[in-house]
Amino acid sequence: MIYKSNNLMAGIKKARNEKELLTHKEVFGEGNNMKTHFAPVLERAVNQLIPGYFSWDEQTQNKCRMFMSSDLQFKFHQFILKEAFGVEVADDDAFDDAWHDLSAQDTTKFNAILLPLYGIGEDLFFLNEYFADNESILDFETLYQYDLDDFEFQEADRKTREGYCARTYRGSLHSVWARLIVDSEFYYASLSMVSRYILMELDEFGDDYIQELIPYNFYPGEDHGKPTKDDCSVYDMRINANGLESQLKELQRRSWQYHESIANRIEEDYDNRSEQCVMVLDQSKDGDPSLHILFSDWKVLQKIHFKTFMRDCRACEKKDHNALLQQLADEKAQLKRFLDKQYAEIMSSGSEQS
Repeated sequence: MIYKSNNLMAGIKKARNEKELLTHKEVFGEGNNMKTHFAPVLERAVNQLIPGYFSWDEQTQNKCRMFMSSDLQFKFHQFILKEAFGVEVADDDAFDDAWHDLSAQDTTKFNAILLPLYGIGEDLFFLNEYFADNESILDFETLYQYDLDDFEFQEADRKTREGYCARTYRGSLHSVWARLIVDSEFYYASLSMVSRYILMELDEFGDDYIQELIPYNFYPGEDHGKPTKDDCSVYDMRINANGLESQLKELQRRSWQYHESIANRIEEDYDNRSEQCVMVLDQSKDGDPSLHILFSDWKVLQKIHFKTFMRDCRACEKKDHNALLQQLADEKAQLKRFLDKQYAEIMSSGSEQS
């Protein structure tokens, strides 16, 4: 069938005889096909779309996979969606519509099938991030090389901005997206420095606590969604804090300043410790197998090779996370005390002015 949103799920159920999920056998074939990496359905797609691929040497195969045209990528996606899910799509827009209607379990299964097409090494590691033209993960042997290159790219951009202040490289991974195989299972992964992970957690905690102190929501302004000259749309979401908009803005400003003041302390602390360890946090939910992999400092990044990613991570793994959890709890308590104090001061000042 050609995809239409209202009959997608019916088509999927029909194609799978009303089974809830594709089975492991349907994805990887008999006896787990991970040794050859390619699921039967993906192998058929490759034979049809890239004839002769399996007769090429590894270097030629890698170059082909890393620099596929967008048209060829779509043909693979189209093939897998039809063969594995019984859904036909005619173009990118139809694929996007179909994708949004798939369950989390099915999108994960789809990505698992396609992983050998994009990943490298013994874990089929795929870095789901932007690369410059004619550049790919194959240009970087280690995670350190990739991260330093990205840091220097970002630093060059920051130099062009007013008020530029040079930053010291201490490792800059910040929720870098990846996909890979761990113990024969597909996972999504986020890669972060430990210090950046702590700061992200504090940022989320601070936002949530400010919402408790001064409840607010967003509403669209009169220009929101209007088209612009460059074929984008205007973002005009505004804040409603029940008359406390100025107080909210001031509390958020002070919170951001606090965040900036502790960022350097935390990053410098982990850099000076130089523990050279990796922590693997399993954050999986139903249909969403997910890891957050944390790196203590830039020196440990030098030990992590993309082609042996999990083996290198395991060699440096610190399985006891109690110290990290305690530090995070302490930092949150300190931030809460700060926000309580600032909130009281701001509200008191507002009362006096009125």
